[in-house]
Amino acid sequence: MTEPIIDEAPQDVIKEEVATARKAFNLRDKLTKRNLPTATVNVYTDEVAAKQAQQVEGALQHLAEQIPLIDDAEAKARLQEKYDTLEASADEIRAALRESSLTFNLRGVPTVITKDARRKARKALGIEAKGIPDDLTEEYNDEYTSQLLAVATTSYVDNATGETAPPLTPADASALRDFLPFNEWMKLNNALIDIQFTSAVGDSATAQADF
Repeated sequence: MTEPIIDEAPQDVIKEEVATARKAFNLRDKLTKRNLPTATVNVYTDEVAAKQAQQVEGALQHLAEQIPLIDDAEAKARLQEKYDTLEASADEIRAALRESSLTFNLRGVPTVITKDARRKARKALGIEAKGIPDDLTEEYNDEYTSQLLAVATTSYVDNATGETAPPLTPADASALRDFLPFNEWMKLNNALIDIQFTSAVGDSATAQADF
């Protein structure tokens, strides 16, 4: 009996198509480029201007609430003049405040990066045993935050010059914690916590959703 002749060409075509499909779909690339939460945060370094701005904005708000309640035209005009003068002063203070500011663009990072940040924090503090020693808890938390902030910061701008600064390093992040006004550091730190929390909640929600 004559053996059937098998056409090898279709098999070659199939193999080529499979190889092309595998090359086109890169699971790791897809996951690392997935959409993650972002945040933009302005922090101010001029504490004097920040305090002045707070006081002036409070006074402006008070005047803005009072002016409509005044019936006497002359009294209302005097208050309006006071408001206008204060507003001009506020513009100068706001400009000084903006010039002292840094704008940070943050992006949530996947679990593998947070684990790496923890590993680097442990290494930086020389922690080799499992767990975190009680006397190093605060230092570890600070170092972990510095490591995480460095990788979560996609860019940041010095608003005095408009220039985009070099990539943030963990040492830079530590300097921000040590030298920024406390409230400004907490603003940045809380934004970092928020985007990581949002990322975690998103993972949980999609895991439970019935799409």
